[in-house]
Amino acid sequence: MKVVGFKIYSDWIEFGYSETLYSFFSTICYRLENSKWGSRFPILMNCYIISIF
Repeated sequence: MKVVGFKIYSDWIEFGYSETLYSFFSTICYRLENSKWGSRFPILMNCYIISIF
């Protein structure tokens, strides 16, 4: 398991494990995007894919 976070300017904000972050984005996909990854929030969702995988 990897610990992931967000870097905003020079600050590092730790989010948790990569599985937790993936679960968070999967919930967004299922609940808000009708199970189509990146259909409503393409910038946010596609940046997540690039940074994790």
